[in-house]
Amino acid sequence: MDPMVLRRNRPLDTVTMRRLFGDRTGLRLVWPDAAWPFDHRQWHAALDPDRGHRSWLIELGGAVVGHGALRPGAEPGIRMVSFLYLAPAVRDRGHGLAMVEALVARAGEEPGVDRLQLRTRDYNPRAIRCYEKAGFRVFAREGTLVRMERALSSNDT
Repeated sequence: MDPMVLRRNRPLDTVTMRRLFGDRTGLRLVWPDAAWPFDHRQWHAALDPDRGHRSWLIELGGAVVGHGALRPGAEPGIRMVSFLYLAPAVRDRGHGLAMVEALVARAGEEPGVDRLQLRTRDYNPRAIRCYEKAGFRVFAREGTLVRMERALSSNDT
């Protein structure tokens, strides 16, 4: 298996992201409320590094196959794992788990961060299983929205 590389997406390359997410269905998996057609300004606002957001393009064998971001949470010490996407051609090979674990490691490098949260939808059971394998647990459900969380330190699990 090729090693996965997280390449910091700065300056924000929304053209590559648009190609990666592909169609409306792919974009809906990443951000159900995102504008369609793909709105570059909306993504620049959502991933503004001046507001503490960090975006990565995920590469395998030199090709961009995914995206993930860390964003400030609603409370101090929490980061949101957001806008996760893995191209269909590389799914079901363990890359999703590797991508999530790499983002967890990046969040662990940030001082004062002790919890990660993410949001997914119940119509994406593959993603929920991946997040559970990475140590996330469901803490809330609202309609189709599933909110998950994990501690960064082993003392909190």
